[in-house]
Amino acid sequence: MLNLRVIDYQTGMPATIGQSCILNCLCGFVDSFCCYLSILVDSDGRRIADHIAGTVVIVDR
Repeated sequence: MLNLRVIDYQTGMPATIGQSCILNCLCGFVDSFCCYLSILVDSDGRRIADHIAGTVVIVDR
């Protein structure tokens, strides 16, 4: 619906199942305790969980 896709930051390939699990678990953990932390991004547009999982969210056109 939103045309968003999660990819590996280094290779540009689709995120693996392991990366997706890390990303979703961390987002759920962070969101449940500190809602505002999940929206903090760096200059690349990556959140804290994206850095740990090695991913980035892109717009798929």
